[in-house]
Amino acid sequence: MAAKPTSSKTPTSSKTLRITLRKSPIGFSKDQKQTVAALGLRKREQSVEHSESPAVRGMIKKVAHLVDVEETS
Repeated sequence: MAAKPTSSKTPTSSKTLRITLRKSPIGFSKDQKQTVAALGLRKREQSVEHSESPAVRGMIKKVAHLVDVEETS
């Protein structure tokens, strides 16, 4: 059986994003609270690092008013 060729649809990126929760999601929609939790943020001023991807960029865009984002390498 021949091996399938491996093709990556997303380019490998060495960019890392540091996401910091600046404002509490209390009082915002349930959807936004779940997005903050999916990013791994639980407390104000907490920071997490994620590799850059369209999914992470979409989550950041959804809660941009609650977080700060820095690009690190």
